[in-house]
Amino acid sequence: NYLIMLSILHNSMHNENYKFINYYLLQQKIVTNHFTNYIICEDTPITNELIKISKGSFNQGSTINSIYLAFDNELPTFSIFINEFYVSKYCITEYEYIDFVKDNGYINDNNWSYNGLLWKKENNILHPLYWFNNNNIWFRKHFNQIIKIGSNLPMCNISYYEAEAYCKWKNVRLIQESEYEYLATNHGTTLYPWGNNPISNTLCNLNNSNNSNNSNNSNNSHNYCVNVDSYTNGNNIDDVSQLIGNVWEWCENVIYPYNGFIIDPIYREMSYPYFGQKKICRGGCFCVDPYLIHSKYRNAQLPECRIQFIGFRVCKDI
Repeated sequence: NYLIMLSILHNSMHNENYKFINYYLLQQKIVTNHFTNYIICEDTPITNELIKISKGSFNQGSTINSIYLAFDNELPTFSIFINEFYVSKYCITEYEYIDFVKDNGYINDNNWSYNGLLWKKENNILHPLYWFNNNNIWFRKHFNQIIKIGSNLPMCNISYYEAEAYCKWKNVRLIQESEYEYLATNHGTTLYPWGNNPISNTLCNLNNSNNSNNSNNSNNSHNYCVNVDSYTNGNNIDDVSQLIGNVWEWCENVIYPYNGFIIDPIYREMSYPYFGQKKICRGGCFCVDPYLIHSKYRNAQLPECRIQFIGFRVCKDI
């Protein structure tokens, strides 16, 4: 059973890879110097409040007898204490991120860490992936469409370095991996943010059903992320939204093994070649199969990764 399930989950990872690579290749076909039609979002910007989270202890990590297949990097479980902190109710939206861009966020080197600045300069990074400027108006390439930037969609397809720079500009920080799991398990009391019910297609693959809170239909016709205030039935007990299923979330941490780590003899390359290099991503995204993702699943990507559907939410210490 383990080998069969491992094969299914590994295949799901490749399915996600196909989807974001296909999306990337499609954007290369869009010509941006001569265009006449574009889509404008008419959504009113939402307020992305900071929610105070109470302190407490919980058990981080998975166990061998979990109801889902636990990868080696999730094992073993351990108790950890979480201090009080503030967290944004939603992932940072396009409406919020464009303020950073318009405030010369990519030009002002003071916003960037040493490694982020090296990456930005070596790769001539001047704006988010798929964005372009025409007559001082920002647009985004999206499948066969051009969309004027400004929506309640989560900001995605950005690197860890870009998320980190936004946080410095905003005087906030990225979420810690332990804080994410604390929220996603309701302080360690449930399996998922919404309780103990298994992940459904409605909650994980958000675009498989309609939702009245999401009016930006142009972005959903091709299976894409949805507005951050959609699917409130998935909020956790603190009313933090979309911890699973819309976009991946960058965490501040580098991926390392938990104490007591034992490498999986079958899938040895799951994590250990990347310990100390990649940054943690949590929560899954719209193109991840529901049976792959859960509140304790540890993904990680190199900090320069932009091609995957990764966004971020912000925190502040108390």
